[in-house]
Amino acid sequence: MDYMSIVSDSIKEQTVKLCEYYFNNIISQYGIKEVLQRLRDYCEPAFFHNVHVCKRVIMIGIIKNYPEKQITEMGTAGILLDVGYIRIQREYLGKQTSLSETEFEEIKNHPYYSRSIAQEIHQSEIVQKYILDHHKIENGGYPLSEEKYTLSTEQSEINVADRYEALLEWRPYRPPMDFLQAVQTMYYMCSSGTEKVALNILLITSIYFA
Repeated sequence: MDYMSIVSDSIKEQTVKLCEYYFNNIISQYGIKEVLQRLRDYCEPAFFHNVHVCKRVIMIGIIKNYPEKQITEMGTAGILLDVGYIRIQREYLGKQTSLSETEFEEIKNHPYYSRSIAQEIHQSEIVQKYILDHHKIENGGYPLSEEKYTLSTEQSEINVADRYEALLEWRPYRPPMDFLQAVQTMYYMCSSGTEKVALNILLITSIYFA
């Protein structure tokens, strides 16, 4: 099926403008532009990754007709997911050789650092939770939890968008994947029905990012 033909050009244009409206409102919140500039200066790939995740998550919210507050919360989490990298030694980020166990464990702390920064700029508890849990999967991922947990639909949508965008981007250990490679990999990675539903919604957003 040619998904690009489903939506008229005028609807695409209106939806993209709405996405930009949300994005501009999100980055206009207290402290966000300053934090993003620090991230861009420190680790530019992470900055662009956060921008891409934010816009992808906003588009998911628009497609699902979420309330404005909910879209803003999810998009805000998306733009702040990896700002915690500014508190990690720069040489660990983008390292061309394999990370040591100590280095990898430190990088895995970035959700804590990102949440701390979100708290410092007065983001809500729900945004902080989205950020903290963005590397979790059903009863796995990190930070580890001693209790079993089920990710909310919104958390799954944020997490799937984060992983999908990462696959499209260059990494020291692999080149960027093309669309089909990324989709195949994501279907393999999605471990729950909630994540698979989130992925299907995410793929619809490709209509607007083409």
